Amino acid sequence: MAERFKRKSSDHREAAAKSAVIIFTDEWLPYSSTVLNLLLCLEEKGYRTRIVTVRSGLFQNFERFEDEVDSFRIPLVVQKLLAKLRIYRLSKFVLFTIFHGRRIRHADLCFSVDSLGFLVSRLFQRRPYYVSLEVQRDLWFRFARSAGIRHVLIQTKERFDFLFADFPNQPICSILPNSPILEPYQRRQSRPKDAIYFGFISAAHGVEQCIESLEFLPGLYRLTLKGPVAEEYRHALMRKHQALFESGRLTLDSSYVAAADVIPYLSSFGIGFCFYDFTVITANDFNYLSCPSGKLYGYFAAGVPVIGNDILGLRAVRDRDCGLLLDKLDPRAIARGVLEIDRNRDGYRNRCLDAADYFDFRKHFNIFFANVDEESNKEAVFEPVSTNRT
Repeated sequence: MAERFKRKSSDHREAAAKSAVIIFTDEWLPYSSTVLNLLLCLEEKGYRTRIVTVRSGLFQNFERFEDEVDSFRIPLVVQKLLAKLRIYRLSKFVLFTIFHGRRIRHADLCFSVDSLGFLVSRLFQRRPYYVSLEVQRDLWFRFARSAGIRHVLIQTKERFDFLFADFPNQPICSILPNSPILEPYQRRQSRPKDAIYFGFISAAHGVEQCIESLEFLPGLYRLTLKGPVAEEYRHALMRKHQALFESGRLTLDSSYVAAADVIPYLSSFGIGFCFYDFTVITANDFNYLSCPSGKLYGYFAAGVPVIGNDILGLRAVRDRDCGLLLDKLDPRAIARGVLEIDRNRDGYRNRCLDAADYFDFRKHFNIFFANVDEESNKEAVFEPVSTNRT
């Protein structure tokens, strides 16, 4: 994807008369498909676009986006200390205003991710767009709401209603799925007995149950865990499931896959897992219950049927018959689902590809962009105080 960004960037940078900025106050930019796709779509519209963000020692691969990113670094030990003191987000708010305020002020279009990003941008822009990736009605959201949210880009209407249903004057809602931009790709040789767990490798995302499902499947079935993982948890998995790793039935791969290569990579797998373990995550956490995971749309685009939780955020799997949703996160149920999908793999695959076309990020961005008031974002936050007295 970095190569694609540079190609688009070089095509448009000279001709672009307008600038855009994206404020991303989290540390995992290389893994945020929505933000990276937003950058690419703005470049395609002729905007000189920068992402302003923060780095930590936990997430790598920023070098792939050097031409599009301004960032400051917080050492991991400092990050942990500030988090322990419960002032990490406040510290980021201050640092963003110091390091990135000038670029935000002078941008023609401003896209701010979640509440903290919105509050930063609202200091310098009159009408920044609120890009919602996490839905939390916390103190920071209440501050953002008081600051005046006018236009929201969000994954689903249900998530918008959760945040804004009680607004006296609701902001404009534009749906922007956490989905890939569809491009032609060369499908890799299919390995129908191989399942993929794609994304952050964590017990909270059901990785243990996915691994244990191998015990209830014939020996030809294999599982790949692909994504970043904390070193301590990596070692724990390697010890606990040593026999499966040694047999080749279980693989753990944390190497980075550029966004442009994700769909071709996924296309060789037969099943995609998308789970949340609500014995680890708070069971009533609406952010997780309603979250349409980015990996879900990646599976669709690669023609990979999905097995996941029966929750609101994954309902497209059932609505479009692209896989199976389970009432209970149970290794035996996962194994049964794998075998059931095997019996009608081509049908599931074709419906996945149809779903991917419907959710194409670029299509939804173009619908939003057709109604953008380009000049409104240029206004200053604070109207000048008149010195005339009547």
